[in-house]
Amino acid sequence: FLMKESTLINIALNATLLGILILIIIGNKVSVDSALIANLTKEEEYVKVQGVITRSTETPGLYLLDIEDKSGSITVVVFKREENLTLNKNQIIEVEGKTVVYKGKMEITADKITVLS
Repeated sequence: FLMKESTLINIALNATLLGILILIIIGNKVSVDSALIANLTKEEEYVKVQGVITRSTETPGLYLLDIEDKSGSITVVVFKREENLTLNKNQIIEVEGKTVVYKGKMEITADKITVLS
């Protein structure tokens, strides 16, 4: 049983496109539940937290934020991108990102920041 090369390429292309479509659909359905800051104990874990900015320091390449919820506080590192982001003390924000330990202290490297108020 032999197939033409063009038929094999067509099957491979269609299977690839179907796989990408499935990944996009699944990716839009997956979400991270919001956690309390005090419960963040694992390094390299993708998390979502909400809190009040208690300190905001801006440098040329990033923001350093301390945020606090009812359970504790944590430092959030936000690398600047092209979009204008204004982050000020007393704003309530939601942070999605990866936990890292820096100088013995848990921090979050933010992938996404949403200002809630």
